[in-house]
Amino acid sequence: MNSIKKWLALFALSFGYASAFTVPYAKYIFYDPMMSALNCTNFQLGAMLSVYAFVNLFTYIPGGWLADRFSARKIITISMIAQGIITIWFALSMSLTVGWIVWCLFPLTGTFAYWAAVLKGVRLLGSKEEQGKIFGFFESLVGLSNVIISTIALGIFAWYLDQVAGFKTVIIVYAGFNILAGILTWFLYEDYMTETISERPKVGVKEVLAALKSPLVWLVGVIVLTTYGLYVGLTYLTPYLTAVVGVTVTFSGALAIIRTHGVKLLSGPATGYVVDKIKSASKILIWGNMIVIGFLVVFLNLPAKPAVVMVMVLMLLVAFVGAGMKGVMWSTVEESKIPRYYSGIAIGIASIVGYLADMYMGPLFGYWLDAYGNAGYNYMFAWLIGQSIVGGLAAVGILVLKRKPSLEDTEDISVTG
Repeated sequence: MNSIKKWLALFALSFGYASAFTVPYAKYIFYDPMMSALNCTNFQLGAMLSVYAFVNLFTYIPGGWLADRFSARKIITISMIAQGIITIWFALSMSLTVGWIVWCLFPLTGTFAYWAAVLKGVRLLGSKEEQGKIFGFFESLVGLSNVIISTIALGIFAWYLDQVAGFKTVIIVYAGFNILAGILTWFLYEDYMTETISERPKVGVKEVLAALKSPLVWLVGVIVLTTYGLYVGLTYLTPYLTAVVGVTVTFSGALAIIRTHGVKLLSGPATGYVVDKIKSASKILIWGNMIVIGFLVVFLNLPAKPAVVMVMVLMLLVAFVGAGMKGVMWSTVEESKIPRYYSGIAIGIASIVGYLADMYMGPLFGYWLDAYGNAGYNYMFAWLIGQSIVGGLAAVGILVLKRKPSLEDTEDISVTG
């Protein structure tokens, strides 16, 4: 594969992935303005994302099935343009009711077949020995794309004295990026990234059932749940900075861009490089979770009015480690020796488990904030500590179970026999 084409394809996937989730997760950067624009409570804002996550559950497996059969180029392009159109409608008719409807539609454009098509495409861009690097650079390019998109959005928002008007304009800008992502994908992404029909065995019910019965697939799901769950939890540092530390909304938003996206520029490739050197993402995830637990214990013991610099340093450190883990978490699919030709189905199954975090963490954390005020953040930090312990144990499980015959080994036996 031509190296330039390979990196252009990776860029197209990364930019599309970044733009696909800007609006569904807009509260991660524009938490307070979004709550004002929709005139809702912390719980309602969290619950809206939970509805989005709930609908997603019904799209992962059929979406993975479609991604294993149809052109990823067409799937991604159509999905992004459709999402842009839906986003424009939300911006022009913004209300909590319309928000509920739109957040139910987003899974059809930003998840469904799109999700598995992107992740499978990234996996196929690299050899088995390059999975850490390819996913690490993918995460880095996603971070770079998000920094560009979010910086432009935050800059536009800062021009407005009225937060609601500024937020509506930001949503329209996000819609433009969705459509642009679809166009870039059409011209930069080619279907040489996927296996041809003649190169892969037929994927049917038997293979779906085999993936469902594999404990390794479920352990990958738990790793995604805990690693992505940390990412979700850290987004609540945005309102933490305004409510507890006392910084402005704009400053908090700028820090959110660095925390959520900026750290990926270095952490993704660096962690991916280490994974390829030691040939195990699971080992990195074990150590990463241990480090995160240490940082979260410090957060849990901060004074009622912590210093801005102290919080910023802690936030960026835990975000750096968390982003590195998030960048290589899908490398555990290759490490678990899940066959490439139906990795779309395996990714779909693991995603059902992994992205449950969006379903329960928003309402749970929102409830703690509504019920206990700033003290609710201590409950959140304690939850994240327990979650990281589970993630470390799941990584240990993969290290143990991957030594046994895998889905790929079983398939090879059945084909040759």
